[in-house]
Amino acid sequence: MSGRPAGIPDDAVEMTVDQLVALAEKDPSMRGLAAQALAARDKVTAPTAAPPVAVPGSAPANRKKGPVAVVVQGKEVYRWEQNLDEVLIYVPRPPGVPAKAIDCRVTATRLYLAIRGNDRAYIDEELGGVADEDESLMAIEDGNIVVYIHKAQPGSVWASALAAHAALDAVQAADAKKALLLERFQREHPGFDFSNAQLTGEVPDAREFLGGIDHAAIRKNPR
Repeated sequence: MSGRPAGIPDDAVEMTVDQLVALAEKDPSMRGLAAQALAARDKVTAPTAAPPVAVPGSAPANRKKGPVAVVVQGKEVYRWEQNLDEVLIYVPRPPGVPAKAIDCRVTATRLYLAIRGNDRAYIDEELGGVADEDESLMAIEDGNIVVYIHKAQPGSVWASALAAHAALDAVQAADAKKALLLERFQREHPGFDFSNAQLTGEVPDAREFLGGIDHAAIRKNPR
């Protein structure tokens, strides 16, 4: 099967495209053929876009930012997110339950959350990291019970809020590591804007990079 462009005579396609273009500059009647030849050459030589390759652990382009939902047996139990010094757990507040009826206890390694008087706790699980129990607290915000778990090691990346539940995937963990490092830079140097900073390659540990976290600056410049 001939790959010759339609309408171009045999003797024309035996010429190089550049020769045909040069001929068309002298003979206007050849311009149509030259244009077809150029189009055919561009079609043949144009690079073909490679199909997308699925990389294990890569995030889809439409991955949503924000708190991660934890679903157990088809039911969303809570959402969670983390920053440089805290892990925040958002639990839907049961209708009509006042704050004083909620029993929330955070120890260095465990979270207990229940409604007082109930036989069974809503959450009674090991934490995904080590907490500073003296700095942790609970609040009611926007219809949620929000548990602020203060990290014993600010800058550490928790793979999960509670050890029994699914850990962040590779991309989520990498994003968290970048976010914590940028938050550290911003809080240590509040006069600069790191909101559009781009980090490439292996991201260093926010706890250790450049001599470690300036804890005095972090306390002085809270989120």
